[in-house]
Amino acid sequence: MIEVVTQSKRALGELKPAFRACPQAYTELCKAVNEGRVSLYRLKSADCSLVIAGERDGDNYFLWGVAGRGLRSGITQLCKVVKAAGMSSMTADTAFSGVARLVRSIGVTAKQDGDFIRLDLGVW
Repeated sequence: MIEVVTQSKRALGELKPAFRACPQAYTELCKAVNEGRVSLYRLKSADCSLVIAGERDGDNYFLWGVAGRGLRSGITQLCKVVKAAGMSSMTADTAFSGVARLVRSIGVTAKQDGDFIRLDLGVW
């Protein structure tokens, strides 16, 4: 189940720990949500419970941040939703090498890009 929670201050607050390595990016996220450029979603299933911040950029869905449990399962589900919405790719940046290692097991490619790791999550 995916629920739109863009207006939820609680959901936005749940994302804050995902930005602990780059607090300025969290401030930018808050601004982008307030401006309506970024939406927040709660993705729940038996295998995951995630809060997702994302932005459509043409045919790409960019994940600003993800927090919760069941990341691999949630990303797999989200890829299907993104594809059904007509987009051809999904990307994200992370400052955490552990996150990159975790999602590599589901076919995500990771490439160092300055201080961050660019994740190409594809859509299946």
